[in-house]
Amino acid sequence: MNGLKRFWRANSGLAAVEFAFILPVMVIMFLGTVEVSNYVTAARRVASISSTGADLSAQEASLTNAEMNDIFGALTTIMDPLKPTIAKIRISSVVADANGTTYRIAWSDARNDVPRVVGSIVSAADFPAGLLAAFQGAIMCEVSYAYDPMFSNFLSGVTLKDKFYLKPRKSLTVLRTP
Repeated sequence: MNGLKRFWRANSGLAAVEFAFILPVMVIMFLGTVEVSNYVTAARRVASISSTGADLSAQEASLTNAEMNDIFGALTTIMDPLKPTIAKIRISSVVADANGTTYRIAWSDARNDVPRVVGSIVSAADFPAGLLAAFQGAIMCEVSYAYDPMFSNFLSGVTLKDKFYLKPRKSLTVLRTP
């Protein structure tokens, strides 16, 4: 009994015991903060790529292959230091029919993805209804990025996606030339 009282009153190792209890919590909080920061950075880069891709494409009345390569190069640079090779980027020109109710793909280019089929109808889920009048066009930039967390053993990855739409500035539609 006397030994138990002496053990209860002893405080020489108390700081070490408290540190042992608190250290795992602090490490998890620190690593969680780093992971959340990386996720937010990736999500912001995806949004920036989609808006920049649509903006650069909508500035011209006509785009060539060299100009599209330059646009994709700029978008890849925005993605750094994240892995730009796994970012799927698709830039398409969407044009309304004579009634302004059906939207079709006029042209589409992609990096690390498959372009949309020319002439295919764009669904209401992919393009907002009522955005275009008859024979008007818009640029649609779609970006998808498979975010892989630092601690993938404990956390599962997520696919970040964003779409951005812009009307052309210099013409009703943006043409695509070789």
